[in-house]
This record gives sequence, C-alpha cells and structure tokens, in this order.
Amino acid sequence: MPPIPLARGPLRRFFSATRRYLSDPHPYERHSTHLAHELPGAAYYMRRVGRTGALFIPFSIAFFGWPLVAKRWVV
Repeated sequence: MPPIPLARGPLRRFFSATRRYLSDPHPYERHSTHLAHELPGAAYYMRRVGRTGALFIPFSIAFFGWPLVAKRWVV
C-alpha cells in the first residue's frame, strides 16, 4: 500500500502562518514625534542611590577591611 500524500494546502498555510508569527515586520519600536520625552525622576534615583550606599559602603568596608583589623590585633 503506497503512503498517503499529505495535502500541500494545509501544510503551506501552517508553515506560512508560523513564519509570519516568528518574524517581526517592525523590529524597532518607533516612538511618536508629537509626544514629549519623559524626564527621569532624579529625586527617586538619588534616594535609591543613597539607600543603597548607606548599606553597601559600610558592609564593603567591613568585608574588605577585616584583614587589616585582624592583622593589628594579632601583632
């Protein structure tokens, strides 16, 4: 018994739909020219940097400075 040939119509539709789904016709987003640019919230970022620095700087000093403190205590 010979194999049953697959219809090309449904397969072509499936693969063309898949190709359209996977390919992006507009790879870059285009922003509107009549809208003003949104300014970054400088106050928000300054608070965030301050909070991060208030924790990060003392912990990094303690983490990297403990060998110096240990050297003074041992000798």
